[in-house]
Amino acid sequence: MARQHLAEVNVDLLPEPCRSCLFWETGGPPGPDQPEEARHAAREGKEAWWRATNLEWGACGLGVWDEDRLVGYGLIVPPSYARGAARLGRVTEDALLLAVLWVDDQSEEGAAVAERIVEGALLMVAARGARALEAFASPNGRACLTDERLLRDTGFSLLRSQRPYPHYRLDLRQTARWKETAESALASLRAALRERRVGRVLSLPSP
Repeated sequence: MARQHLAEVNVDLLPEPCRSCLFWETGGPPGPDQPEEARHAAREGKEAWWRATNLEWGACGLGVWDEDRLVGYGLIVPPSYARGAARLGRVTEDALLLAVLWVDDQSEEGAAVAERIVEGALLMVAARGARALEAFASPNGRACLTDERLLRDTGFSLLRSQRPYPHYRLDLRQTARWKETAESALASLRAALRERRVGRVLSLPSP
């Protein structure tokens, strides 16, 4: 699997309803229930937002490909660039927002895809001088919001148990421990995720 930044030219590869949803970009209501004319306008608006954000702030999207198929993507921005965040809660000042963490349901390596995206997002956190990633979860898989299980499985901890969209955080300092480089932080994250998976396997009841 290959991971690379997403530019506005890649927006057409995003899955629906994300492709034509402007919740994060404008604060509009999420969801696929739009007439085709509105969906077309939303797609153009999304491309314009990605183009402007990439120019003003830098690359905000990460994609993971299995050969030529997009199997996962993340949207990572400062909270000020995501108007939809204000409808869900307040992101801590020292954090970047992981607005979207999407993994294709058909991927046989879904856990690895999510980990690759979060690893790349942590590199962005370190490069930008931020201290953490934060995200708002959707317990029911609501459109354009991140499944709560994905956040838990990639090392996020509950910050605020607000409902219906709990607030999660992954602190780079906790991930890196005493290590000083982004590469060390990622190695620590991988080890923690492996231990968590092994622990879940060992805790399964005997048949």
